[in-house]
Amino acid sequence: MFRAAITGVTCALFAAVTPSLLRAESTNAVDIAALVVAADATGTSYCDGWTLSGLESYGANCLKFNTIDDSLISTNYPRAVVGLALSLRCSSISPTRQLAVIDSESGVELARFPTPTAADKLQSQVLRIDEATALHRFMLKLVGERTTGVWGVGSLSVIMADPVETPTGLCVLRPGATRVELAWTNSYTTVSNEMTITRFVATDAGETILFECGFDNFSAAGNPALCIDRLPPELSGELIYSPANTNGICQISSRSSLGVLVFDGLDDYSGVSLRLCMMRYPGDKSSTEMKVRWTDGATTNLVKGIKPGDVFGDEEVSLGDVPGGVRILLGDSVKSDHRILIDTMAFVRTGSIREEEVCVKTFPAPSGSVGAGTMDVGFPRLAPETRHRVYLRAYNRDGDVSSGSAQVEFTTEKPIPSVFRLF
Repeated sequence: MFRAAITGVTCALFAAVTPSLLRAESTNAVDIAALVVAADATGTSYCDGWTLSGLESYGANCLKFNTIDDSLISTNYPRAVVGLALSLRCSSISPTRQLAVIDSESGVELARFPTPTAADKLQSQVLRIDEATALHRFMLKLVGERTTGVWGVGSLSVIMADPVETPTGLCVLRPGATRVELAWTNSYTTVSNEMTITRFVATDAGETILFECGFDNFSAAGNPALCIDRLPPELSGELIYSPANTNGICQISSRSSLGVLVFDGLDDYSGVSLRLCMMRYPGDKSSTEMKVRWTDGATTNLVKGIKPGDVFGDEEVSLGDVPGGVRILLGDSVKSDHRILIDTMAFVRTGSIREEEVCVKTFPAPSGSVGAGTMDVGFPRLAPETRHRVYLRAYNRDGDVSSGSAQVEFTTEKPIPSVFRLF
């Protein structure tokens, strides 16, 4: 994930945050005890690629920064340093000297650590560094004036960036009939992207019953019985009854109030039909099966009003954005009798859905890719009114590929008819 940039010499500092919360591939713990042993307050010393100038021990396993310009220069890390996690102490809560983080290559000061809230007590701090600085070697240095503020470092972990991060924020800006405009964010190490586009194709493999309910535990004697608590886990609703003197029949609504039956048992409704065997009255033998079929690419719920006598056939219906699963709503009927009686209901998928590759293309990272890179994609022309999925990966200059891929789904629109004018 692209990290917020450091403006000037400021950056975000957070107390008591573990390194695992930062998006990076690895955290390298520095052996502070070994550095303490190597420290020489009178000059410069070296240990495991680190350079210590003027440092000395500050109690057990703690490096002391006692004099202006005392410094600790890191080894050269192979990947960009994107964070430091330290435990710090300071002899004063109002020091005139601070511990600064400096780019040891350019000498630019990046940030200064805030003073711990208690004197001479180690406190955890995490410093996040913008990846775009490509910092591979850094310096901790005592800066300021006068003599107030002796600083100590009790632990230090260096957080390095992934070789290349998975693109983030992939989204569809504008779907067309044969093209789509996408936007995403690359990390600064990305030099090219690989995009794979697939489409979902229905196959003729018979039918699969995804959910079926015959309301077998619905029953009532001389009066309608409220049966919301007898619905299976996939169903819920309001004003759900078993009609008087019946078994195995679900009644939605009363004569005077409208009810609702809600199904929330699927994540993908592509190619799915809702099939209802509805009755006008208990014992009605003349009712036929009614079907409502979702359009290709459906992933949201349907809101459909049903009236006694409705016959849907194989009608394709549009989708709504109301949350909470499929809602079977009731419209007004004659004589203000709102009741709907259901004998059986089922959700059935016709055939199966397979994902097939349309194209794979590698291209240079769009300009301004540290931020929102956008691209109008139409290679080759996409199929209209079809559900597609995009997979996007990133490459760095060394050919390393991101460990994951960003994904987004979309459905292309209907084509616009061509208009010919005859004169």
